[in-house]
Amino acid sequence: MKTVVAIALSLSVSAHAAAQDLPPPPPPPADEVPLPPPPAPGSRGQATPPTPGAPPALADRPRRHQDPPGVIGEGPLAPGGAMAAPIHPDERFGNWSLAIASGVAGRWGGYQLQDGKPNAAVLLYLGAQADGLWAEGTAQAARLRLRMFTGGDGMIFLPSEGEFEAAYMLGRREFRFVLARAEVARYPGLAVQVLAQASTIPGVEGVISLAGDRARLFYGVTPVEAAYVWYYGKAHLTTIDGFTNENRGVEAATAVRLRATFMVPPSVLLSVQGDYMRMWGPGDQFRSVEGSAGYALLDKTVLLDVLLRWESYTRRSSSTTLPPGSMETADQLIGMASATLVL
Repeated sequence: MKTVVAIALSLSVSAHAAAQDLPPPPPPPADEVPLPPPPAPGSRGQATPPTPGAPPALADRPRRHQDPPGVIGEGPLAPGGAMAAPIHPDERFGNWSLAIASGVAGRWGGYQLQDGKPNAAVLLYLGAQADGLWAEGTAQAARLRLRMFTGGDGMIFLPSEGEFEAAYMLGRREFRFVLARAEVARYPGLAVQVLAQASTIPGVEGVISLAGDRARLFYGVTPVEAAYVWYYGKAHLTTIDGFTNENRGVEAATAVRLRATFMVPPSVLLSVQGDYMRMWGPGDQFRSVEGSAGYALLDKTVLLDVLLRWESYTRRSSSTTLPPGSMETADQLIGMASATLVL
């Protein structure tokens, strides 16, 4: 027992001596000592924090406005370049909405362009439109539109008829004042070489959505405008024939343009459009009625469409066999299949 106690005392003395030989512990770090830098963004195992206010990545950013199914939305209503069929842009993606169209058309009837030779029956169609919108502050809108057929004069790729329109409006989508509008058209099949129209206030137009945007009505009313006409070929009036030259001056006129469009879910669009213009003094009249059926594809960026259009123009007669002041009418029927792409 004495031996065990002696061994224990010896070990205790040895441990105490070893503890006195160890260096003292290091002092605690001071506040002035800089901390190690954080890991770099994007390093392995670390996610890059999003920057406040930065736009989403291109892969996550939608390319254009996407409408819910079963509504008309912001897709094309009719072939690109058609009358009374604006495409309203979504300002989150841009102030302009662009569309182009191409198709093949057949024509029946119309004013005979060449003696002893029938009019060309097959036409090519090219259409384009650009609709602009600036809703903040004073709401503004603009429109550029081209509806053109080629081949009516005999050469298939030579532009023959159609119209170009430019307009600038103020106001909300449902009701706008037309501050400036100009349209220049050529309809040889209606004996019209040039038909030009220009208008400003009190002209109005607008687009009204109905039935949860399953139906839509476009209206354009111009109580008074300036109109100029020049007849085609032998229909032209000359002063030596004892008639008043039709292109001698500008006439006052009234114009109305309407379109009603209906959605048949999920992707069928049915549209009916009408146009009327009458000159106050001479009594010239332009009339057209158009019906179309289209199918929207690829999130409404593509529209496949078939239409049937009747149009006519009543003009002052150049015939010497008719009583003075007589009127003549030329009309034609156009059927077309087309494809429209919204850019």
